[in-house]
Amino acid sequence: MGIATTLPVKLIIGVVMASLVAVVVVGGIDRISKLATKIVPFMVSVYFLLVLIVIVLYIDRLPGVFSQIVSSAFDFKAGIAIIGARRAMYVNEAGVGTASLMHGASKNSDPVREGLVAMLGPAIDSGLVCTLTAIPIIMAGNYEVEGVKGLAIALNSYEALLPGWGKYMLMVVVTFFAFSTMFSYSIYGIKCASYLFGDKNGQMYKYLYLAVILLSCVASLSTVVSIMDFAFAMMAFATMSTILYLSPRVKALLRTRQ
Repeated sequence: MGIATTLPVKLIIGVVMASLVAVVVVGGIDRISKLATKIVPFMVSVYFLLVLIVIVLYIDRLPGVFSQIVSSAFDFKAGIAIIGARRAMYVNEAGVGTASLMHGASKNSDPVREGLVAMLGPAIDSGLVCTLTAIPIIMAGNYEVEGVKGLAIALNSYEALLPGWGKYMLMVVVTFFAFSTMFSYSIYGIKCASYLFGDKNGQMYKYLYLAVILLSCVASLSTVVSIMDFAFAMMAFATMSTILYLSPRVKALLRTRQ
C-alpha cells in the first residue's frame, strides 16, 4: 500500500522537505559541511553493505551480470547511450561546473592537487558506485522499463532480492543522499547568485531555493526532470567552453610539476 499522490499530500511532503532543508541551509556552509561529514559516510557504508549482501547471496549470478554490462555497453538500441549520458550528469557532475564550486571552497591552496582530487569524483561515482547500483538491478532482471523510473527500478530490484526489508534500507540511503544533494546545491546557487548580484542579494537565493523545492514536489516528475536536463545542458555548454579556453593554463601549471 503506497502513499496517495494527491495534491494535498504532495504539498505536505514539499513543506516538510523544504522545512528540513531550511534548518540546515539558513545556517550557512559551516552547518552544511558539518552535517555532510556525518551523513555521507553513513550513507556510503550502508549502501556498500547492501550491495555486498546481495552479491554474497546471489554470487552465482555475478558472472552473468558483468557479461551483460560489457555486452550492453556497445548496444545503442532505444537510445540507451543518450539516456545514460543524461543520468550520468546527476551522478558525478563532471563537466557541468557545480563540483568546482565546492572544490573552490577547499582550504587547499594548490590548484593542481585540488584538481587531481576532483578527478577522483567521476571515477568513484560513475566507475564504482554506478557499477554497484547496476549489479542488483541486473541480478533481479528488472531494467526493461520506459520513462523516468530509476528509483522504482532499484526499489523493485531490492524487494525481489532482499524481500521484506531490502527496499526500505535502500529508501533510507536514498533519503540521505537526496537531502545531502539539496544541501550542497543550495551552496552552489548562493555562490553564483552572490557573484552576479552581490553578497547581500545573493543570500536571498536560499529562500527562492526553498520555494523551488516546494514547487518541485507539487509538479509532475517528468516536468521537473525535463527542466533539470535543460539546465544541466546549459551548464555543460558554458563549462566545457570555459575548460577549453583555460586548458593552456592548466597545461602550464602541470608542466611546473614535472
